[in-house]
Amino acid sequence: MSREETVRPGIVHRLDKGTSGLLVVAKTEQVHDHLSGQFARREVRKRYLALVHGSVEMDRGEIDVSIGRHPRSRTRISTRTRKPRRALTRYRVLSRHPGFTYLSVAPHTGRTHQIRVHLTHLGHPVVGDDTYGGRRLRRLPDSIRASAMVGMGRHFLHAASLAFVHPGTGRRVRFESPLPQELEAVLAVLE
Repeated sequence: MSREETVRPGIVHRLDKGTSGLLVVAKTEQVHDHLSGQFARREVRKRYLALVHGSVEMDRGEIDVSIGRHPRSRTRISTRTRKPRRALTRYRVLSRHPGFTYLSVAPHTGRTHQIRVHLTHLGHPVVGDDTYGGRRLRRLPDSIRASAMVGMGRHFLHAASLAFVHPGTGRRVRFESPLPQELEAVLAVLE
């Protein structure tokens, strides 16, 4: 193999720290470029599962609010930013529980922390998200707070499915990832 033919695998996109689920990894630079292009053109369909605080009013909705770096905290993203970038997230309610709503979330842009910031902007931060408002667990009744929610050790956000055009076959493919046990345990407590 020549230097140009060396296989250079790579991660095509990222997940926020603490988010579980699917990642796309390319085995070659050509495949990486092809898949990265689909992400850049917003041709990849992504679906996440999220448990949020409160009761989301509408069964379906769209959050079209620009986001960017927080003006004072470089590690945070905010809707109040000096350099806003358009961000669009759609959601659908899967189930409601006392004090919580379980959502299917589809980000149509791929901004850093987009889902977490948008849901917080909506007034419904992701459960367990200490960065964007998930600290509300402290205000819950002891019976729930002492349950699986505290033991999950991260926020309740899971990349459940990805659909894109396969670079080799040219056919649309879809991959799914089941909800991890620690998040299933949280839902079981709420039922």
